[in-house]
Parts: sequence; C-alpha cells; structure tokens
Amino acid sequence: IDALSGEKGRWETEAEQLNDMIFKTVGNATMGAAFNSYCGMFNHTMRKTFLNDKWPQILGANSIPSDSKIDIISLFTNEAILDQWQLQGLPSDELSRQNGVICTNAPTYPLLIDPQGQAHKWITNRHKAEGLIITSFDNRYFKTHVENALQEGKPLLIEDCGEEIDPLLDNVLAKNYIHSGRLIQVSLAGREVIVSDGFKMYFTTKLANPHFAPETFAKTAVIEFSVTQFGLEEQLLNLVILREKENLENERQRLLEQVAQLKKTLLDLENLLLEQLRSSEGNLLENTTLITTLASTKQKSQENKESLASAMETNQKINKSREDYRPVAVRGAVIYFLIQEMSLVNPMYQISLNQF
Repeated sequence: IDALSGEKGRWETEAEQLNDMIFKTVGNATMGAAFNSYCGMFNHTMRKTFLNDKWPQILGANSIPSDSKIDIISLFTNEAILDQWQLQGLPSDELSRQNGVICTNAPTYPLLIDPQGQAHKWITNRHKAEGLIITSFDNRYFKTHVENALQEGKPLLIEDCGEEIDPLLDNVLAKNYIHSGRLIQVSLAGREVIVSDGFKMYFTTKLANPHFAPETFAKTAVIEFSVTQFGLEEQLLNLVILREKENLENERQRLLEQVAQLKKTLLDLENLLLEQLRSSEGNLLENTTLITTLASTKQKSQENKESLASAMETNQKINKSREDYRPVAVRGAVIYFLIQEMSLVNPMYQISLNQF
C-alpha cells in the first residue's frame, strides 16, 4: 500500500479530468468526428477557426457541453504514439500531427496531397515491417497488388494517383463488403476477393493543387500534407546539425528512440497496475501474490520514470545546443518558400524539396 501511495495524487487528478471529459464526451466526440471527416483538406488557420470558434459556438447554442479550445491531437493519441510518428519521419509541427490523426482515424481511406513527399516517407517507414505494398495506377501489376494486399492483410500505398481514382477500387473505397460466414469479401472487377485483417490503403499525389471531382472527396479523406514553414524549419535544423555536429544529432536520435520506448513502457506499466488492482476485487490485503506482483510492477514503473527523467534532461541539453543553429534553418525555410513563389512568375521555375 505504501508503494502505491505515490500513484494516489496522479489517480485523483486523472479521476477529476475523467469526470470533466465524461461530461463533455458528446460535444468533444462530435468535434473529433467532424474534424476527421471534414478538415483534412483545409490549412491550419481554417482548422483552428472550426475547432476554437465555429463548432464550439454551434454546440453551445444547442446546450451541448464541450471544450471551448479542444486539443484535437490529445483527443485521439498520446505522447508515446507521437514520438513514434516523429521517429518514422512525420514532422513535429501541429499541422503534420493533425494530419497523422486524420490519416489514422478518418472513416474513409486517406488521399494525401503530398508535393514534397513527406507523407510518402512517413507511411513507408510506418508500415515497412508490415510488408507495405507500393504500387500505382500505371503499374502493369496494379490489380494483382490490390488483390494481394486485400487477401494477405497488408497495407497498400498507391502513389502518384493524379486527380482521378481507378474505378476498379470503387467497391473497396465504399467498403461494399460481402459477409459470408466468418469471411469478408469484396467484388474486384467481377471477382470476389477475401478482405483480411490488417488491410489499409493510402493514396498520394504530388500535384500541389489538384482539382478532385466531388465524388473523390466523398470516397476518400483528402488531406493537405504540403510542407509548412515551421515543419521545414525543423527538418532543415536536423540537416544543419547533422552536417555541423553529427555526433550531437546521432545522440538526439538515439535519445528520441529511448524516450519513445520508455513512455510506451511506462504507459503499459501504469495500465497494468490498474488492471491488477481491478482484478483483486477488494481482496488486496489477503492476496500475498498480488501484493508482490503490484510491488514489482510499481518498482519497474519507478525505474522507468527515473530513466525517462534522465533521458529528457539530456535531451533538453542537446536541444539547447541545437538552438544556436536555428537562424540558419529559419533562413533556409524562408528561401525555399520564396523560390516556390517563382513558379507564379513562370511555370518553368520548379524545384522539389529534395533538390532544395
């Protein structure tokens, strides 16, 4: 009991937060659903207008409790997952993280407007271990790739899709699945194909300002994934540090991986503690084995907290050293967006982010 006393304050705070969240569940869930269904195609300014102004007003007018300034990222994910996304190549700015939320929670398959290739890189890294299949509408084996992804339950990335989606995928996009016993099937060009657990589908286009037909917006979750100035600034800062102080950047990457793993382990241990207490059914003091298990779990949790605190402290020192190079990254980001505007003078002035 003494060992668990340290959790008392945290659990009391969480209980208060949960009561407030429960009270506002309907309003917040409504905004979360609207955000995932509707906001992907808009820029950061428009999204903030919806989340902090328009939607709370509508809910308030109908006497539905909700957060006046909702943190949409925290509503759907946690720090451990965000750290994983960052390690997989997703920029750490708010807009990119919001895009990550929509990409993983949208009711339809995501179509990513990705002129600089950032979404492509993130999805590739995120699903590499799951046997990601990459194809395109022009690929001669496109139909085979789709069938394999469906039957084997693998993620599918269709790149360079342009402004139109192949009608072959209409039933998959609409999720017109046929349930036959335990099997789930979908009609693909007149042939029934099994849909296995694990199947996901993404589309990317390099067009900066594509003109999609209205039905494309209805069939997919269109997400604006173009690079932002702050996002590019962070990426350029990493490149500058890698060139000027390679050891510092390598150490930072190692620490990011360590912090992400520690946060995930800590969350798992905290959940395990609660599960063990719940399973005791009030007979905690009479269950010697459970007390020993709880003490062991608590000790591991404490060790993880100490390791996490140490890693975070080191990370803060490294970030402080990195800030000396911030002006270079800021200037680089400004130059890139100025060069991008040159295409308005003449379309021949085109430059990719990789070239830059």
